[in-house]
Amino acid sequence: MKKLNVFLMSLLILLAGCKETQTALPAQPAYSKPHAPVEMTFSQSAKASTGNDLSVEVVLTTTKDVDDLEVSVTADNNLLLLDYPHLRHLGAQHRQQTQVLKISCQPQQDGLYYLYVAATVVVKGQPQTRSFPIPVYVGEVNASQQLKATGVVEQDANGEAIISMPAQQNLRPAK
Repeated sequence: MKKLNVFLMSLLILLAGCKETQTALPAQPAYSKPHAPVEMTFSQSAKASTGNDLSVEVVLTTTKDVDDLEVSVTADNNLLLLDYPHLRHLGAQHRQQTQVLKISCQPQQDGLYYLYVAATVVVKGQPQTRSFPIPVYVGEVNASQQLKATGVVEQDANGEAIISMPAQQNLRPAK
């Protein structure tokens, strides 16, 4: 029994002398949908008006090294793209490298329209695309009036406004 007590006391002294260091685990990032490793910001040169040229500056930043970056630009019908190629290869990019693109367009009518920038990166032979819509408000436009509801606005049991969206189901078996 004396030997057991001596052993336990020795073990306690040994443990008390050890300083335990805790390593902090990194916080779990919130889930986000995977996308191409590229970010975008944009700015307009002036307020858009019908018939006057508008310049939109787009800054693309790669968030990791990529083998190739390809950018395509399209626009809604009432935005005429000027002097910008619809597809541009920018080559290999390093992490945090930025590319500044100037897109010129000419609005043809008042309203809310979009420029669509699609950035396709190639990493280890695998292409991945991320799309960025850029809103262009032409003339005196109320944004909320331009948005169209696709369903009927109703009240739920708690008084919250909800929109019931139409749905279709295809019951044909896959071939």
